[in-house]
Amino acid sequence: MAYYDRDYYREQPPRSMNWPKLGAVGKVLLALVAGAFVALFVVTQESNLGPLAASGQVPWLSELALTPHALLPLEDGWPAPWQLLTAVLIPLGILDVALVCICFVWLFGATIEAPLGSRRYATLLIAAALIGNAASACLDPLLVRSGVISVGFAPLTTAIILANARINGERRSFLGLKISTIMYVFVAIGALLAINGYMRESPFPGPRVVSSIPAMVGAGVWSVLYTRRVRDTLVKPDETNQEFLEYARQFKVEKERTESSPNKGEGQTTRHLKKLESRKTQEEQNVDKLLDRIAKEGISSLTRSERAFLERVSREKREGGK
Repeated sequence: MAYYDRDYYREQPPRSMNWPKLGAVGKVLLALVAGAFVALFVVTQESNLGPLAASGQVPWLSELALTPHALLPLEDGWPAPWQLLTAVLIPLGILDVALVCICFVWLFGATIEAPLGSRRYATLLIAAALIGNAASACLDPLLVRSGVISVGFAPLTTAIILANARINGERRSFLGLKISTIMYVFVAIGALLAINGYMRESPFPGPRVVSSIPAMVGAGVWSVLYTRRVRDTLVKPDETNQEFLEYARQFKVEKERTESSPNKGEGQTTRHLKKLESRKTQEEQNVDKLLDRIAKEGISSLTRSERAFLERVSREKREGGK
């Protein structure tokens, strides 16, 4: 089917329950979360790793979990800044891993990595872990006097949820609810579970294991401020649709010129068609694949780099008159 016969410019993507495609950062994060749990389970033979890290029975595991001396030296330890990142790879249990991998990393994370781009998405997650756990290391000792150890994915999941609410908030889910409404419900549930963890008694002696509220607040504030800063630089759908429209019209003009040559003879027209076909470069083939994807899955399926690529090709074709 020719370019000018396709409908690339529909305002909304087709209503289909396609599974989101993981980007490069999403694949790495999924491998880290699942791989860390499998490795820790094989070594410790325990699926609930939080209490095991707090008990001190596995010293090296306790060094990976977030403790108050991660930033400032205390009587029982010296600064261990690596805990700001390693703590997010210690899950509370197998259900925690399944929920994070399937729901947050795959479903929610994939929908924001495409518009943000891999670098910005990686910056969002790494900074969320650092800022959230830094807030936890400083404030948790004030909230829990008996000592506390913080593990789990709270900074990452909070950052992903709030970024999704900021970027895709106006879209509707299959239930007819706004994405932002669903995301804020998840945040509320996570906050209630975290508060419950602070209020209930610890089932074992020693430091308490909590899903840190300061970590959620710190990561959430960072996510809102960061997505607010980059949201204005994202490609707007209306402008992108106009770029695609102008680009596809050029192919229509070329076809009309090729067909409207009655005085040049059939042989010359055939040679002209062959010449046009031979000029189709690898770049044009990539454009064809991307336009095919837009026709099937809608414009939201393109990543930020793919949209920029199509805009560049369109601009060069208009300016160069090729």
